Amino acid sequence: MKPTEEQVEKLLKWCGFNLGGIHDFLGGINDFIGSKEVSTVYWVNPDREACDPDIDLNNLFKYPKQIIVKRFGIAKWQEILLAWFKEMMLGKDPAIALFWTIYKVMEESNDR
Repeated sequence: MKPTEEQVEKLLKWCGFNLGGIHDFLGGINDFIGSKEVSTVYWVNPDREACDPDIDLNNLFKYPKQIIVKRFGIAKWQEILLAWFKEMMLGKDPAIALFWTIYKVMEESNDR
């Protein structure tokens, strides 16, 4: 089962991602009727870079791993990898299986 946008957002924020925004002023015809402000929302990763984070193995290994090892220790990360491997053996998509394995740890933690 694919995660909802809300679940993805919750995990991203738990991993240190933040929503950012920039404001653009439209030119052209708006010069005649006054400026119109348009806000663009984007994600900022823990490295403070603007990004469009995908739920893929690269992002799931890079960011959640750091948080989990820091908060719970390397043994917890190894436990996650074992649970993830079991899910993959059942034929589940690797990225989605890892997402849900990490999401479960996040849900069980008190610092959501």
